Amino acid sequence: MNKLSQISLGYMNSLQAVVDELKRLQAMRFILEQRRIVGELDALKRLQAGTAAEEARNKGDTRVYGREWVFSAQHAL
Repeated sequence: MNKLSQISLGYMNSLQAVVDELKRLQAMRFILEQRRIVGELDALKRLQAGTAAEEARNKGDTRVYGREWVFSAQHAL
């Protein structure tokens, strides 16, 4: 193999390594973005459950909202 072929092959291998690393980083970014979105959705669900529980408490409701039991004043006596 002549010198030019060796340089060309080395260059191509380097470019392929860069492309592979970019693909890996892109996949990681996608995963992190999905986790962020899921985290935001979970936070919204918790917020909604808390809001629903608070509204139910104000109405004297005894149903379960999310993980929180809501008791009316009658159950507290």
